[in-house]
Amino acid sequence: MRHRFRKGRIRWVRPFLLVGMESICGTAFARPTLPADVRHVLERREDCDHWLGEEPYDADRRREIERAVRELRCDTLERDEARLRRRYAAHSAIIDRLKTD
Repeated sequence: MRHRFRKGRIRWVRPFLLVGMESICGTAFARPTLPADVRHVLERREDCDHWLGEEPYDADRRREIERAVRELRCDTLERDEARLRRRYAAHSAIIDRLKTD
């Protein structure tokens, strides 16, 4: 059985494949990962911002919002962020993420 593609066609596709693989692999290794405790607090902050911005249009919705805010411990978020700023004070990338997100 003969190959479907002639060598000429493969020759022009190969550079695109290499660039595609480089970009896929490069982004996976280039992005610094944050410590789990920092990621957790950033996710909590995002969720708290969401729930605290919701409108309690009836009693059920108000209870749903209050439950979510309580489970996320939104009232301790500032204290938890301050603890992380002290813990990672020497890591400017982490401090920057805590400031900007």
